[in-house]
Amino acid sequence: MLKTARRRDSGLIRNARNVAVLVIAGLLIAGCGGESNPPASGKPVTGSYVGETSQGLPITFEVNPGSVSSVSFAWRARCADGQVHTNTIALEGTRIHYGVFSLGGVLETGGIAHIDGKIEGSKASGVLSRSRGTAFRTNCRAAGVTWEARVDSGSEGDAV
Repeated sequence: MLKTARRRDSGLIRNARNVAVLVIAGLLIAGCGGESNPPASGKPVTGSYVGETSQGLPITFEVNPGSVSSVSFAWRARCADGQVHTNTIALEGTRIHYGVFSLGGVLETGGIAHIDGKIEGSKASGVLSRSRGTAFRTNCRAAGVTWEARVDSGSEGDAV
C-alpha cells in the first residue's frame, strides 16, 4: 500500500507542476497582445491630445517633455446680456509637475480663463472655467466645466 500511495503522490505532484507551467505560459501569452497604445496610467505621453468638455465642446493641447502647450478649449454660457454665447479660448502653456498642470490668465477681452489638468499616460482630464469680459461685449461665466482628452494615436510619442 505504501508504494501505491507514493505513486499517486508523485503523479499528483507531476500534474500540479504541469498545471502551473500551463498557467504561467497562458499569463505570458496574454500579456503579449501587441497593443501599440501606451497604458492609461504612468508618465504623460508626448503628443497632441484631443477631447471633449462636459458641455460637449472640443479641447486640444500638446504635451511635450515636461510641459503642456497650445491649449485650446471651447466654452458656452448664458451671459449678462441674457444670450447664450459660445467661443474658443487659446492659452500658451505651462510646465507639468508629476502629471499635473494649472494654467490661466487674463484674455484680450478682459476675461479670465483657467484650466487644471492631470495627465496619466495617454489620458488627461480636468476642469476649466472662464469669466468676465468677452468678444461679445458682455460678461460671461462658465465654471466647473470638466473635460477629458486622449493622445491622438497618430501623434503619440514617448512617456515624459
